Amino acid sequence: MPLAGASVIQYTAAGVFNYSQVPTSITIGDKFTLTFDVDTSEVNAGSGQNGAFMNAVQNLSFSLDSGSTGTYAGGTMTSSQFLQLTDNWYGFDTINFYASSAFLQTGLDFASAGSNPFVEFDINLYSSNPNTFSLSGGSGQTLDSVLPALNLASYDNNASVGLVFGDWNNPLWAYANITSITNQSASSVPDCGVTIAMLGGALLSLAAVRRRIAG
Repeated sequence: MPLAGASVIQYTAAGVFNYSQVPTSITIGDKFTLTFDVDTSEVNAGSGQNGAFMNAVQNLSFSLDSGSTGTYAGGTMTSSQFLQLTDNWYGFDTINFYASSAFLQTGLDFASAGSNPFVEFDINLYSSNPNTFSLSGGSGQTLDSVLPALNLASYDNNASVGLVFGDWNNPLWAYANITSITNQSASSVPDCGVTIAMLGGALLSLAAVRRRIAG
């Protein structure tokens, strides 16, 4: 549900890793905490079925939870980055976010996985309901007119985070399912967020479905 009067929504997500090619740094079964802000006043710079809400994702922080077997030190993004929405792409409504040096020259500080340098951090949401949101208004829509708050329970096919290490010629991946998320207005009193349980689903191959904004 929308948060009345909120242009910046704060999210805290939790989940568990189910795949890792860097097992010393991130071990299957390790849990994580992810926090980030979304500015819902950002305007769609995309066109057609592809929406790009520039500077929408801000103040991101990722870490493994205490008690994890892996030693990964986590990371932060103090700059801002676009949120990509795709409307009815092959029967899916999708939300994707990518944080990498290819997009961000400053404000991105994620640790290496051992000797393997950090390449990219992803958030990926896929809904088998192609009517989860609509980009029919085209370029110029504000994010709050399309998606006032992330209703993660709608994303039944995949709700995950992914990290890439090494390089794109020989990438090493770690994937985790998002299992819960809380959200609240940036101006709200703490602890008034709404907790939404994630529906389970098979993890799609990100390498097969990842789409990027051209240019």
